[in-house]
Amino acid sequence: MTTPREWVPFSTDGGDEPTMGFGRAELLYALLAQPTPTAVQTAQKLGYAEIEVNDNTRLVGGSSLFAQGQLVTTDGETFLPVREAALLSRAAERLEAWITLGAIGDDAGEAMIGLAVDDALILIAPAPLGSFIVTLVPGGEHLLDVIGGMLAARLEAAAPGGDPVFLNVEYVDEQSSTMFVRRHPDDEAGFEVALGEGTESKPPILDGVQSGDDVDEFIADMLGVDAETGLPLEAPSG
Repeated sequence: MTTPREWVPFSTDGGDEPTMGFGRAELLYALLAQPTPTAVQTAQKLGYAEIEVNDNTRLVGGSSLFAQGQLVTTDGETFLPVREAALLSRAAERLEAWITLGAIGDDAGEAMIGLAVDDALILIAPAPLGSFIVTLVPGGEHLLDVIGGMLAARLEAAAPGGDPVFLNVEYVDEQSSTMFVRRHPDDEAGFEVALGEGTESKPPILDGVQSGDDVDEFIADMLGVDAETGLPLEAPSG
């Protein structure tokens, strides 16, 4: 059985993480191989309209995945996802949380969606021509580094206009929290940070100046992990 840590990519964007490219129909087929409620919600969060979830789209996506060796069959009627498609399918089944990263500005519609499962994160980012780049990130401290790096890249891109960047964590049990952050206009090394409504009762406004380390602590707190080790926090006893 292919596990996230054994995953071998068939394409790369030149970064350190294994990545792959998926067309819109391919991604939809992989996610909905087992159309659980969380899988359907994931498709909705990625912007799939209900009209797209039909037999024609699945035929196109399935045919392409089969040609790439991402689907196998023993009887010519039942097709099972393997390799990367199986990873996406299993992630959608046992999903713990959705992590959304984007900017509040002209490119707000280009938010990246992360599927948090076990100790790994699968990042799904829009790419040209209606496709997606899917990246596997192992868990632990490295996961915090990756999310922090993506946040920093978004902040750098938004710096000229000063647009806030948002990071949202929504757990399958419907608990959610949102962080808004942007560079402080008078301090290049500082950030303005605020937590959204429902997160420690703070309103969604940028009202405080925090250091980069504090931003990391915010992220760790939202993910429910230790800021130094990246390991999940123990649930309170009793």
